[in-house]
Formats: sequence, structure tokens, C-alpha cells
Amino acid sequence: MTVVWKVLGLAIPAVAASTLFAIVLSLAVGMLIYWQSATFISKKDKIAGFVFAFINSFAIAAATLGINTAVAGQK
Repeated sequence: MTVVWKVLGLAIPAVAASTLFAIVLSLAVGMLIYWQSATFISKKDKIAGFVFAFINSFAIAAATLGINTAVAGQK
């Protein structure tokens, strides 16, 4: 994900400064992963899978933006 964002940033300099673009791209990747792996039978499973994919998308965005999500020992 970071590689895609950096390459696009070199091709289109305005993209490199846009954190919103990184978040949108991360959400798109997360939803694509969900869609490709969704083999759920019940509606409840589909909703739970979507929620986990959505949360995972923010983890992808944090990694792409270089946000340190480890908070152990911080006050």
C-alpha cells in the first residue's frame, strides 16, 4: 500500500501531500480484500466481515501514513 501511494505521489505530486487520498485508497483496498474473500453464508457473518474489513482498512491507512499504533507504555 505504501509503495502504491509513493509511486502515485511521484507521478502526481498533489497526491503525495494528501492524507485523505491515502485513507480512501486504504478503504478501497480493505473493501477489495473483503469482497474477494467473502464466502459468508448468513447476513450476520457478512456484517461482521464488513466491520472487520472496515477496521482493518484503518490499520492499513495508519501503516501507509506512518502512524505508530503501538501505545504500550505511553502516558
